[in-house]
Amino acid sequence: MSNQYSSVHKVLIRTCLWIFILVIPACASAGLVNGSPQILSPCELSPTQTNPYLSHQQLYQQSQKRSGAVVIYDDFKTGRITFDDARRRAFSQLAGGTEHWSDDVDVAIDDRQMIRITVTYIDPALVEYIILNNVFLPNVNATNDDTNTFISKLSTVLNKLAERNEMLFMLIITTPTYSEQAYNTNVLNVKIPLRDIALVNGADLRVYPSHDDHILDETIDITHGPAAGVIGYPLSVQNPECTWVIDEHTNALTLDVSEVTLGETKVGPQFWYIPYRSLIEVEIGNANLVYDPYSDLGRIQRLEEPPRPNWVPNAINDMTDQKTYWEDMGRFVWNYFMKNNDF
Repeated sequence: MSNQYSSVHKVLIRTCLWIFILVIPACASAGLVNGSPQILSPCELSPTQTNPYLSHQQLYQQSQKRSGAVVIYDDFKTGRITFDDARRRAFSQLAGGTEHWSDDVDVAIDDRQMIRITVTYIDPALVEYIILNNVFLPNVNATNDDTNTFISKLSTVLNKLAERNEMLFMLIITTPTYSEQAYNTNVLNVKIPLRDIALVNGADLRVYPSHDDHILDETIDITHGPAAGVIGYPLSVQNPECTWVIDEHTNALTLDVSEVTLGETKVGPQFWYIPYRSLIEVEIGNANLVYDPYSDLGRIQRLEEPPRPNWVPNAINDMTDQKTYWEDMGRFVWNYFMKNNDF
C-alpha cells in the first residue's frame, strides 16, 4: 500500500507540474538569456549553514539525536542486535533511502528506442548508509572499530564531499535490453544537454551545474551498457545578492531540462521531482521505509550495473519488482561511490 501511495503521489505531482509548465510557458524559459541558460555566479555564505554535508554532522555532536546509521552501528557494538540483523537494517535503509531521494523519467520513441533516466540526490543520510553497508561487509570486519571510530569515518567522508561545496546528484541512464555484440547495428544514441539541467528552488530560482562527469555530456551509445555520473550544483549564487539556493521554503528538489535526444528524435521537456526537507532543520530525515528488514543476506553486496527497467511503451503497469529494483539501485549507487571516491 505504501508503494502504491508513493507511486500515485508522484504521478499527481508530475501531472500538476506538467499543467503548470504548459499553462505558464514563461516559467519554462525563466533563467534563459537569448535561449541559453543564465549561469549565476557562486558566492560565499556560512558553510555550515548551506553545505548539507557539513550541517548534517551536527547530529554527531548531539548524543540524543544521533543519526540512524550511528544508532544501528552502536546497537551492533553494544550487542543489542546481531551482526546479520545490523546488515539487514543497513541494507533496508540504503534501499529505501535510494528510492526516497530518486526520481526517474521514461523516454520511448518506439518498441526498440526506450530509456530510463534516474536522478538521485546524494543526501548525507544516504551517504551514511553507503558507508555503513560497506563497513558491514564480511571482509571488512567491523568488530575492530568502536562507535566513535565509525563516527570519525563518517565525518571524514562527509568532509570530503563538503569540500566540493556543491549539492551532488547522480544521473543514471538505463534501457531494458543491451547488446553484447561488438558490432551492433541497432545503435541507440542518447544526448542530454547536461549543462542545461536546471535545479529549481521554492522561489523559482534556476541554477545550473557547476561541475559534471563529462561522459554524460557526450552522445552516449546506450546499446552496450548503462551510463552513470555525478553532477554538482552551487549551494549559493549571486542573484543579485548572495542567495542560498535551497532555502527554508524549498520542500522539493525539482530538476528540468528542455529536451532529450533519443536516436534521431528530440523529446522534451523532462523533469525530476524529489521530496526534500529544508536544511533549516538540522536533521534532513530518512525515508519512510516499506522494505522487509530480513532481506536475503546474499544480496547485501555491491552491484556493478544498475537494474534495468522492465516496461514497454503504453503499458498500463510497469512490471518491475519495486522492492528488488530499489535494492539493486541502492547496491549500484553504493558501488559507484566506493569505486569513484577515495574513502
